[in-house]
Amino acid sequence: MISLKLGHMPIYLVTNVFDPEALTGNAACQFYQLSWGIELQFCTLKQTFGRSKLRSRTPDHALRELDWSLLGCG
Repeated sequence: MISLKLGHMPIYLVTNVFDPEALTGNAACQFYQLSWGIELQFCTLKQTFGRSKLRSRTPDHALRELDWSLLGCG
């Protein structure tokens, strides 16, 4: 577990990397911030564009639908 402080809020990250030299607190913080940006994009996609459920019937079409929906967000 890695304990971080972002602003005034403590954050605890659980990882399967046991070597503290392989994943430093700074690197874990950067990964967390990057992944949070991705999460916000998916929230925008789901809420703003009403894409909580894809409407395609095949996996190939679902990937295309997701690609075009994500392009529309940017």
